[in-house]
Amino acid sequence: MVQEEHDVILKAKGKDNQKLTWDDYKSMKLTQCVIKETLRLVSAAPCVFREPKQDIKFKDFIIPKGWTVFVFLSGQHLDEKYHFEAHKFNPWRWKDEGQELSDNPRYMPFGKGARLCPGYHLARFQICLFLHHFITKF
Repeated sequence: MVQEEHDVILKAKGKDNQKLTWDDYKSMKLTQCVIKETLRLVSAAPCVFREPKQDIKFKDFIIPKGWTVFVFLSGQHLDEKYHFEAHKFNPWRWKDEGQELSDNPRYMPFGKGARLCPGYHLARFQICLFLHHFITKF
């Protein structure tokens, strides 16, 4: 399926071998699903560190101001409570999500909110470029 998607793009470019555009990137729906699923299973940043600016109560615990909090993202990405069959590679789980990052609060390969990586579009575009050339030339 991914091969077909990239063959269609290649065919549309014709013999001139034109460069990929942002629209080509956006048309790679299945490739985007594969990238999202890959990042869920093997995150480039499996954890993040945060420092609370004030005491925070979380359930029965108090996290004191100034402590370092270790957020283990892979723990959420691989938890069966949040992702059905979490240890299986299933890019189809993202088919209805579209191009943007998931609204799922348990999916954070590029962070969330104010801590969202400003280069996440570039990173995903570069992965798509690599996959396009890899799939169509090898």
